[in-house]
Amino acid sequence: MYLKKEQVEEGLTIITLTGRFDLQAVVEIGDEFTAHATGGGGVIVDLRGVNFMASVAIRLLITSAKQNAGKGGGMVMYGADPLIMESLNVSGITKLIPLFEDYHSALASLKH
Repeated sequence: MYLKKEQVEEGLTIITLTGRFDLQAVVEIGDEFTAHATGGGGVIVDLRGVNFMASVAIRLLITSAKQNAGKGGGMVMYGADPLIMESLNVSGITKLIPLFEDYHSALASLKH
């Protein structure tokens, strides 16, 4: 799993994930993801490069989103492939972390 963080403006971070988001990935990048995703600002998680997502990865997203929300921030996701999108919808995570098809929709949701 590859993680790239980009600060696009004050209070807005994009975290781009690439690869398998499985147990090994959570062990490897979990602390880094949490550090970038829980600062209290807006966080956009780019899932376009994720080809598999395990339940432990969903748990990491949920705990990070809750910590960020506790500091007044918000988190959204975009770009999940259809199978991952279905898993995220079934898990209920999209009620906490909205999932959008594209970057502009995700960005617009954080601006409101």
